[in-house]
Amino acid sequence: MNASRRQICLYVSVALGTLFVSYAAASAEASRTIPATYNVVHFGAKADGQTKDTLAVQRAIVTCSEKGGGTVYF
Repeated sequence: MNASRRQICLYVSVALGTLFVSYAAASAEASRTIPATYNVVHFGAKADGQTKDTLAVQRAIVTCSEKGGGTVYF
């Protein structure tokens, strides 16, 4: 192989390596998620101290569970 073919092979190898590292970093970033927070008020809770908010709390818990987890906020 002459010098120019070696350089081309080197450039291609570096480019492919850079693409692989970029893809690996993007995949790792995409898999890292922030746990969701589910506020019971957004599910219909009145939070006035008199109204029973049982159904709103239950909906928040069920949604949290269906979405794969998180925090139910009161």
